[in-house]
Amino acid sequence: MKITARLPLYVRGTPVRNNGPRDILVSTDFDWDIPEISRSETEIAFESFNAFSPVVDENDPLKRARVYEMVDSHVLALKHDGNLYRRVSRAGEKIEFDRAFPGGYDNSSGDSVGSGISLPTYSFGGDEERRERPFSLPVFRQLRWQMVCNSVRDTTILHQETWPQSFPALRDAPDLDRGLYVRRNSVTFEEVLPKIVTYDHDQLEACRRTYRGHMESFLIVDGELWMKTRPPVYKVKRRYVSMEKTSVSVSVEFAPDWQDTRLPDAYFSLASRDDAFEYAQRVCMALAERKTHDNGPTQRGEVVDAISDHIVHDVDINAYACEAEELRRVSSGLAVEARRFLVRNPAWKEKFSTDAVDGVFEAFAALQATNYVLGEYGDPSDWLESNARIWRKTRRGNSTYDFGSVEIGDLLIERALGYEENKPISVNAVQVSGNAPGRK
Repeated sequence: MKITARLPLYVRGTPVRNNGPRDILVSTDFDWDIPEISRSETEIAFESFNAFSPVVDENDPLKRARVYEMVDSHVLALKHDGNLYRRVSRAGEKIEFDRAFPGGYDNSSGDSVGSGISLPTYSFGGDEERRERPFSLPVFRQLRWQMVCNSVRDTTILHQETWPQSFPALRDAPDLDRGLYVRRNSVTFEEVLPKIVTYDHDQLEACRRTYRGHMESFLIVDGELWMKTRPPVYKVKRRYVSMEKTSVSVSVEFAPDWQDTRLPDAYFSLASRDDAFEYAQRVCMALAERKTHDNGPTQRGEVVDAISDHIVHDVDINAYACEAEELRRVSSGLAVEARRFLVRNPAWKEKFSTDAVDGVFEAFAALQATNYVLGEYGDPSDWLESNARIWRKTRRGNSTYDFGSVEIGDLLIERALGYEENKPISVNAVQVSGNAPGRK
């Protein structure tokens, strides 16, 4: 099936009437031919049969969920040619790749790098098949992660400084047609190129390489669109009940194909159920050690078992490298936040050894080789311990990455140090040679 996909493009360059380089974030079109196969050419690798849906407390001004009910849901993962796929469109739906940027006011359009789409359920919900709308979302997440990691500005104002800044006003538009990024769908790189004096050609080529990797992830199976996915895993997530109490849920979801920067939320192989619940208990304990103003310690939260009924047909699913992923995320967070602080506060470099300061920037260069769309991962973990010391002493920055409370941040570092000590020689890492794509 031949399609033209509108995809996001992030390149560093200097537009006209600007004194220096800017983050340029626009759309571009990319032609592709999606292979079409029959369902008989695939195998069922995984099935999930229900989900836990939160019931909102209407008396709560913040509309928080107090209880959860089970709802019917059937989610499949198929295996074809050694790859795992999840369904992202239904039979009879028109398959369109016409949106480069997501709309709405969830995490996909906000300035925190998160899941991208707010799901209404724990585990797999009935609308799980549709959660990758727009289909460009993995590319958006990857490019925006690069942009916010590269920036040393406040992420809350980052979108205001991204070029171009002016767009036609949207009036009477539905929520899905609003948001911080949605209007960039109508601005293409080709249209604005005459207004750009210089730009990073290598970065542009890196974007196109990412496009190819992204589009290679799609299959049409009996008229439905399916997309390569990481395996189902146990997800441990904080759930805020009140200022004094936080619960922690354990559910089943597909492992994210982006770097989740909410570091307290963790992912475990389906072969590691006990580890997932043990970590959830430790998070509850760490949260209970917090102090809330003058009211003493918080209440001990509960661990919510929100695991859907499921069957693993393909044992390869259990091979998810959860320890390597957690080590990668924590190491990346420390590198980004420590580097950001030292760039903004250069006088602090004198408080640490030259080797320790150099380690921050070497770790940051290593993580820039990470591209989840292409399955390439830089390895900043060699500098984990020294970066942790710097991060702690430089006021524990939580800007691009969320480490949670002091107690949870220390728990995350403790776990990562244990993984780093026992890691294999290579943790799916790629070698960094020359400048990584992005800000120089």
